[in-house]
Amino acid sequence: MPLHPKFLTVSFIILQLVLMLGVSITTALGLILLGSFTIYLSKRAIENSDEVLVSLLNGKILSLFVFITGVSWTGIIFLDYYSIGYSNFDTGIYANQVSIFNQTGEYYSSILAMPALGEHFTPNLLLFSPLLSILNSFLWFPILKLISFLVCPFILLHFGKNVLGTNTPLVYLAPILFCFHRYLQSTLAMEFQPSGLALPFILMAFVFAYRNQILALTGTLIFLLGFKEHLPLIWVSVGLYLSFQLRKPRDGFVISSLGIIAGIIIYTVIMPYFANGLPNSHGSRFEPLALWDSKLLLIFKALLSVGFVPLFAYKTLPALIAAFGIALISNDPLMVTFGYHYQDIGLAVLFVCFIHGIDKIRRLQLSTVLIIGLCILSMGVNAFQFVHPTYISMQKLPSEAQLESVAKLEKLRNSLDRTKELWTLNSIGPYFFDFQKLRPIIHAEPPFLKDANAQVLIPESVDTWPLRAEEIETLKSKIKDLRSHRNSR
Repeated sequence: MPLHPKFLTVSFIILQLVLMLGVSITTALGLILLGSFTIYLSKRAIENSDEVLVSLLNGKILSLFVFITGVSWTGIIFLDYYSIGYSNFDTGIYANQVSIFNQTGEYYSSILAMPALGEHFTPNLLLFSPLLSILNSFLWFPILKLISFLVCPFILLHFGKNVLGTNTPLVYLAPILFCFHRYLQSTLAMEFQPSGLALPFILMAFVFAYRNQILALTGTLIFLLGFKEHLPLIWVSVGLYLSFQLRKPRDGFVISSLGIIAGIIIYTVIMPYFANGLPNSHGSRFEPLALWDSKLLLIFKALLSVGFVPLFAYKTLPALIAAFGIALISNDPLMVTFGYHYQDIGLAVLFVCFIHGIDKIRRLQLSTVLIIGLCILSMGVNAFQFVHPTYISMQKLPSEAQLESVAKLEKLRNSLDRTKELWTLNSIGPYFFDFQKLRPIIHAEPPFLKDANAQVLIPESVDTWPLRAEEIETLKSKIKDLRSHRNSR
């Protein structure tokens, strides 16, 4: 006897909630349910594919997953705060330079001891400086990143309706998958990066390109440049999308060329200018032929994570490859993995390609079973991970010692002398992000050892990275000797 569509909806939600726990026992349970659910869906799809799709893909389920994602990651933001989970690199750096601008009008990083634009091209962050006048907290930055993420499913829904039409439930497939996508969850778990704020605008650029709204597209692409120095890659990506997928080679060539020119100017002219003439520190990572096997695996994993659907729309692949360009031209092994933030803009474009892949499958009049099977495959791949909200929440529950440390740090904010340099460990720097002379302890022989008046904070029960525990003990001994010498004078 056929089951009611509401049963399918409830089953789908329960299945995904189990998978979102992300721990070994629940993942195993989720995969068992996944297999059973796949068999059942296949049978139902043959009988009545439209009923199956409507019961699984609709606005209510999308809103539910966006809500769950928002609540879960909001909780993690505050758990990170009380478990001392943020660091100078990178949340503290960006909060510090925006705060200094808010106080002095100078866009300067005291942590890096240089103008902010000399290290990363991030002028768009200044748009958010008024928020610090409302509430002086570095938590604005992870919250803004989360908001940007939560907007994306609705932009994908809008894009899907443009590509697929408004009368098919397939428009909900990409937005729902976006909410619990394995590698996107990883980017949420990472430190704040300005490129995370760019994701909605990247998607809107493709919407404008598809709808041939050239003026809006141009304005969006120009705005994107200010989020970070590698965003010119989106110009190249959109240009290739226009050239191959939309068959507008002239427009695509112009936009891609301008993007390359903009990237060269940012890297070789603007950033060195603010770095007192020094070449960009990231230039040594440029080596396109290095780690070629890891780079191929990166693209393979990206496609696997969405069931290889973009391969059906193969003309979108040049745009996808360009969006992953920051990894594909690098010789840094960390930059060719999904464990960090580096792939965020590439993953956004991946979902643009995914929607076109669904459209191609539909136009080829392939079985709906195939569409559902690819979706289920994608869900199965996303089950093998440990970056889902519940799992991360359990890992970040603060200890009593951490709660005590945070309470002490909050009190110290009001008692320390803000006119003197304040040297802190990487993990506690963000709590003093608005100190104009905040400096990081990242070497075993820091400069403050020559300054008896420097303020130094090295609390117990905190992460000491990048220094080892024995280096910290040696450093404490030197500080003690320095103060003893000062008191004896």
